[in-house]
Amino acid sequence: MKTKIIYFSRTGHSKRIAEKIGLQIQATVYELKDNMVWTGFAGLLRALKSIRAQNDIVIQYDSSILDCDYLIVLSPIWGGQEVPSIKAFLSKIEHPNMSLVVINMGSDISIPIENAERNYPNIKSVYGITRKLKNEDTIINHLLNDKRDVYH
Repeated sequence: MKTKIIYFSRTGHSKRIAEKIGLQIQATVYELKDNMVWTGFAGLLRALKSIRAQNDIVIQYDSSILDCDYLIVLSPIWGGQEVPSIKAFLSKIEHPNMSLVVINMGSDISIPIENAERNYPNIKSVYGITRKLKNEDTIINHLLNDKRDVYH
């Protein structure tokens, strides 16, 4: 069974987690790119503004990413929700076996998880990693154990 991972990362945190998961299951890891510049303080201000107005986001990804048995999507949480690029990606694609991992620094992760489950009914499962709780390894283990049959 072939698994692929796609992520968006402004600071590199989601990228690191995506690559960590990819190494554990020998999955190909892809970066979701868009037409925005997110670096520096100006990028942070753009990120905050984009939470409300996402119609300016144009995403770019390798369409072969959908050619897999299982797809894992990783998104940072900005303003209590997935980043605009991931939201655009999830609204455009259909995949029968997909999980979402939302990642935040320290706020309550339960609301973004509930919102994702409601907004994307095609997602099989949603997991939340919170840096402040230091639950990264625990959540990755849950993700991998819940989908063990997909990798083997």
